[in-house]
Amino acid sequence: LATAGHGTALGIIRSLHAEGILERAFCTETRPFNQ
Repeated sequence: LATAGHGTALGIIRSLHAEGILERAFCTETRPFNQ
């Protein structure tokens, strides 16, 4: 899996938002910074 640029966690969210497809996103899990 090549993930240059946006990374794996937010890559799909950023891409969909940039295309105007994503209306709303819910974060259901939190983690400490850099984990």
